[in-house]
Amino acid sequence: MSDRAQVAIVTDSAAGLPATLIEQYNIHVIPYQLIWDGQVYLDGQGLTATEFYRRFRESPTHPTTSQPALGTFTELYQRLAEEAGGIVSIHVPETLSSTVRVARMAAQEVN
Repeated sequence: MSDRAQVAIVTDSAAGLPATLIEQYNIHVIPYQLIWDGQVYLDGQGLTATEFYRRFRESPTHPTTSQPALGTFTELYQRLAEEAGGIVSIHVPETLSSTVRVARMAAQEVN
């Protein structure tokens, strides 16, 4: 079986998957954006869990989140479409987040 016949798996950082599982199954994780006092962080990057919780306890303000950008999904889907025979993209329900809507739009752009 060639690499092209394989299916690529995509999710977002809301899945909270452990690194060992991500590595074992070559899962592609697109990070949510964390916005805190005008500073944008990518979930799991640039702000450790320890720093986050310390700041959460001490700060008078709290962060908000934003779904990953359309371009982030599109770029990943384009690359994976060249490498794999298919893509399975798993996200939280549309009733909880607009991430799945953004993922669908990106998939339509790549088709």
